[in-house]
Amino acid sequence: MQSHGGVPGRRHWWAGVLLCSVLVPAPAGAQTPPAGAVVDLTVADQPMIWRADLFRSLAALAVASGDRALSRVEAAEFRKPTGRGRMLRAAKLGAVDVPVASFFVSWNHEYGHVARATERGVRTSLKVVGTPWSATRFSLEPDLSVYPAFADGLLEFDLALEGGGLEASWTLKDRAERRVITAERRDVGEALVTVMATLNTPLYAIWNLHREHVVGDPFGDLARYLDRAVAERLLAGQLTDGVPGNTRLTIMDRTRHRALLNFVDYGLWSAAAGILVDHVWNGETTIRQAWLNAGRVRVVPSLRYALTPDGPELSVRSHYAVEDHSGTVYVSRTEPTGHPGGVGFGGTWATMVGRDVLLRAGMDHWRSAGQPWRGRIEIETVVSGGPFGSRLGPLAMLLGAKTSGSLPGLSTERGIYAAVSVGLVTW
Repeated sequence: MQSHGGVPGRRHWWAGVLLCSVLVPAPAGAQTPPAGAVVDLTVADQPMIWRADLFRSLAALAVASGDRALSRVEAAEFRKPTGRGRMLRAAKLGAVDVPVASFFVSWNHEYGHVARATERGVRTSLKVVGTPWSATRFSLEPDLSVYPAFADGLLEFDLALEGGGLEASWTLKDRAERRVITAERRDVGEALVTVMATLNTPLYAIWNLHREHVVGDPFGDLARYLDRAVAERLLAGQLTDGVPGNTRLTIMDRTRHRALLNFVDYGLWSAAAGILVDHVWNGETTIRQAWLNAGRVRVVPSLRYALTPDGPELSVRSHYAVEDHSGTVYVSRTEPTGHPGGVGFGGTWATMVGRDVLLRAGMDHWRSAGQPWRGRIEIETVVSGGPFGSRLGPLAMLLGAKTSGSLPGLSTERGIYAAVSVGLVTW
C-alpha cells in the first residue's frame, strides 16, 4: 500500500460525509437525468462500491457548488460563451475542479487498499494529511503485527492489497458510467471524476514503473504488485530470471507500456472533449453523452489493462444501446502470476418496463487454465420519479451472488451481496 489517496481520521466529520452518499449508482435508463448534482444515498454490504459512489457524489457536488457560487459572483459572464466567461471557466477547471476531483479519486483509491486489507484481516490507519492542492494528501499505514504469515494464498493477498487502490478507481468509473449509460446529457463534475478515475492506472504506471522505482525495494503500488507477481512466477518455474525477455525489469517495462492501452477509451476522450467544448467553451452546465453509431446500435468501446487480485488483465469492452435496451459487454484475458492465466467474459443488459421502471441483469464467467468456470449473476430494479418530483432521483435495488474470484468492487470470496440506493438532486 502506498500513501497518496486517503481517508479521514476525524470520525465526526466522516460520519457527516457518510450521511451524504453511499453505494449502487442508479442508472439513468433511457431517460435524461435531472439537471444538477445528484447525491446517491445508499446502503450496501460491499464497501469498495458504496465508497466509490460516495466519492463520485462528493466530487460532483463540489464542482456544481463551485459553479453555482461563481455564477452568482460573476452572474453576467460566467455562463456565457464570451472571452471572459471562457477564461473564468477554464481557470476554475484547472485551479479548482481538477485538483478537487483528483482528491476524491485519490481518497477512493486509498479506501480500495483499506477494503482489501480489511477483507484479509489486516488493520490499517488512513488519515487525511493534506488538501487537494497538497503534494501529500493522505497517510495510509498497515498494522504489520497482524500481517498474515507466508502461506498458500499469500500471492492473492498481496496482489489484492497492492492493486486495491487501482481496482477502486475502476469501480468508481464503472459505477459512474452505469448511471448515465443512455442519458442525453451528464453532469460536468461526474464526467470529470470519471476521467480522473480512468487515468489513475496509466498515469500511475508512467510515474511508478520507471526503473528507479522497481530495483531494490520497490516503491509504489504498481512496482510492489509486479514485484510480488514476478516472484511467484519465478517460484512456479514460469520464468527464468536473467533470460532476455523474462527479466524483472523487462516485465515492469512491458506492464508500463500495456497500461497505456487504457488511453484507448472512447468514453474517456468524449468526456474530456465535452468538458472542454460544452462546458468551458460554450458555458453549458451539462455535457453531451457521446456515442459511436453503427446503424441502430450505439457503442462506447474501450480497452482496459487492470491489475486484479488474479493478475494483470486485459479486456476489450463496450457500452451499448439499442432502442430501449442498454448495457455493457466485455471479454478478458488474465496473465499468469504463479498460477495459469485465465479468460473471462460477461456484461449487463437493461430494458425499460413502462415509462418509469428499468430492469437490469448482469452475468460474468471466468476460469483459470485447468480450473472450473466461476461466475457472478445479479439483478437490479430502478424506479424513476416519486412523491418529491424532480428532487428525487431513481430508487435502485440490487441483489447478486458470486463464486470465489475477483470482480471489481466485490469481495474475492463467494457470497450474496445487496444494495439499495436513492438519488437526491441538489440543484
